[in-house]
Amino acid sequence: MHFPTLTSTITPLLLSTTATALNFNLRQTFIPLPACLNVRTVLEATDTSAVVTSLLTEICSAPENAQPLPVDLISYNSLIRPFLEGVVTTEAANMGAPQIAPSYLVLIDALFDLARTRCGLAAVEGDVCAADQVQLQDVGDCIRRNGWQVAITNALRILPLFSLDACNRQVDFFGREEVVDVLVPQYARQFAAERRAVIS
Repeated sequence: MHFPTLTSTITPLLLSTTATALNFNLRQTFIPLPACLNVRTVLEATDTSAVVTSLLTEICSAPENAQPLPVDLISYNSLIRPFLEGVVTTEAANMGAPQIAPSYLVLIDALFDLARTRCGLAAVEGDVCAADQVQLQDVGDCIRRNGWQVAITNALRILPLFSLDACNRQVDFFGREEVVDVLVPQYARQFAAERRAVIS
């Protein structure tokens, strides 16, 4: 007669218990890789005043003989998000990590919700371009301060962003000065041009 060994009986039980514990702990407390903490450091060091200035200058300031461009947040799903989807898809590919684009869009949606519900963006929802530099600077600073917590809260939905390779690539990407100095103004101009083409 064959009796199962103690090891063959206990091992599956231990594996099952460990998997359950890990799954439970992941839902309760997400601890990112050290490389991902570097992403946080880089992003929290971003000059939000430069980003806000670029957006106001490139999107809200009308070129000669043109009407000022209204940008309402009610159009987020129909106008702003589709544009951002193109930007994220392009830059994720440029980063060498196209697989993280869907996760970034989930994060962007969560950050937009943060901006509206906790950072004061709802006050200028009808036309962001009607806001002044100080108002938008406060919104940008609020997003920068709270963005990491939003990412951790949504960790299970954006796990591809937290792989070692993805975190290293994000650090390299966001650590480049041209992201704020070149890419943000460039995409802001592109958005404004597309928006004006639609409403003209």
